[in-house]
Amino acid sequence: MSLRTLALFLCPLVLGGCPSEADPFVTGDGTTVDSQTSDSTADSSTGDDDTGDLGDSASAADTGNVGTDGTDATPCETADDCPPSSDCELVACLAGQCVAGPVADGSPCDDDDPCSTGDSCVNGACTSTVEDCDDGLPCTTDTCTDTGCEYAGVIGCCFDIADCNDRDPCNGEEDCDLTNNTCVAGEPLVCDDGVVCTADSCGEQGCMFAPVANCCGSDADCDDGDACTGTETCDLETGTCGAGTPMLCDSGHPCTAGSCAAGVCTFAPIAGCCVGDNDCNDSSWCNGEETCDLATNTCQAGVAPSCDDGDACTADGCSQGTCAGPAPPEQCFCTHVEIANCCETNADCTDFDWCNGTETCDVTTNTCVQGPAPSCDDGNPCTVDTCSSQELCPGPAPPSVCNCMHTPIAGCCAADTDCYDGSWCNGEETCNLSTNTCQAGTPPSCDDGNSCTQDSCVDKGVCFGGSTPFTCNCEWEPIGGCQ
Repeated sequence: MSLRTLALFLCPLVLGGCPSEADPFVTGDGTTVDSQTSDSTADSSTGDDDTGDLGDSASAADTGNVGTDGTDATPCETADDCPPSSDCELVACLAGQCVAGPVADGSPCDDDDPCSTGDSCVNGACTSTVEDCDDGLPCTTDTCTDTGCEYAGVIGCCFDIADCNDRDPCNGEEDCDLTNNTCVAGEPLVCDDGVVCTADSCGEQGCMFAPVANCCGSDADCDDGDACTGTETCDLETGTCGAGTPMLCDSGHPCTAGSCAAGVCTFAPIAGCCVGDNDCNDSSWCNGEETCDLATNTCQAGVAPSCDDGDACTADGCSQGTCAGPAPPEQCFCTHVEIANCCETNADCTDFDWCNGTETCDVTTNTCVQGPAPSCDDGNPCTVDTCSSQELCPGPAPPSVCNCMHTPIAGCCAADTDCYDGSWCNGEETCNLSTNTCQAGTPPSCDDGNSCTQDSCVDKGVCFGGSTPFTCNCEWEPIGGCQ
């Protein structure tokens, strides 16, 4: 079918009518063709390669984006605006709209399926035949992929006995079941030589029988050559040695321990073992009298004698030695050591120091308690009060007078009189009672009101007659040449 014929077939569907013979339309290569041009002229001007031959299949044309009323048609200016939707579609730009139709049946195409062959166009659709990948072998899995047919071996599938041989003699000889091409396990190899003293096993070479260490086949295999351990025997069913009955080494004496070495018994004394009280005597009076427990043949310590003298201030003990003469043991061996600083009465605590106060004895702990120190405060803020203990106070003086000392503090005052320095010219000194320190006075004025005298103050000490301190201590020296 020519392009003109295609246009005449499709234009009623697209435009609702065909253009007049004078109206042109645009071909796939953009060539304007007059509607009166003959089929042969149109074919020669556009070329069969550009339009193709639609043949009789035009009646089944695929109009693509073009609706029957033309409302859905895609507008175009050239054929480039009308790309085909598949290898089996022919599209053209007609009167400003895209129109489409099928290519000729048998035209080549590609359905993008690698597992198909003979791809060709039929009624505008790409058809093909699915490729058969079956290789006829039961031990392969046949599949088609993007690269074509692939054949994967099936695990465990067999054709003959050789396919089933796992090269393990211990599993027995495998066979192949050709009815379903699967391997059948063989009968496992039994490795038993019936010998107790071999370890039976199966390996790459088949059955193996390794000797079992220390396994016996007779009583002679178990003899250790030591009469002290008795006679050993062999258990023939298990191949293991049984210990013999050890030789009994018993002297019949409870205080000996019997032992056997190289078939000979020896008997050693047991330390601390006794058969009578005399065996337990340690010759020490301080430990008491030891006895023997015949049920266990062990010595029991005696009860230590008491050395308590009833004096809380002695440490009582016992010291073993030799007692001479007729003195009883408690006088001979008991010791009583004085405990330092221990007391029983207040008199035991007196240190003869009045300054420490009066000491007392705490009879619950037998320790001395320091008494409160006496006060030497004389109430005078200008003395340092201390206590210096004297062994003896002379005369009838009480301890406070004898032992207390009051040292004056330099520059300290308790009244204004403590601050007088004997100088009228320095002014009258006063005492600051909050700090007990002297404050300087204000010097008096010797001004006589005469500008022609040099006024000064000179302490005279004692003023005689009816003179006043002012007239006694003030001096007025005339100034020469002054008028």
